[in-house]
Amino acid sequence: MNEKISDQKIVRHYLDRLESAILETKNKYGKLINLIAYNILCSKNDADEYENDTYLNVWNSIPPNEPENLKAYCLRISRNLAIKRYRYNSAQKRDNSKQLSLEK
Repeated sequence: MNEKISDQKIVRHYLDRLESAILETKNKYGKLINLIAYNILCSKNDADEYENDTYLNVWNSIPPNEPENLKAYCLRISRNLAIKRYRYNSAQKRDNSKQLSLEK
């Protein structure tokens, strides 16, 4: 598929529940989605995982949502998922250090 498909058409595919919408989103915005996650998580494996989680979240949120700007919508979801994971990882590190200091 050499031609770029429009965001409106991709959103229409999500609304029609066509699984091709996920592949179209990946082809158009996958590298950017992955880069957003990687810049927050600093892990290629985590970035790949959260790229896939982004597609799942987009699939589950369209419908009822019908974003006008699919790129911004996907990147916001990717960013929010990655930040949530980053905070979780940071909290785990803090909890482990507290356990060590209590054991001493």
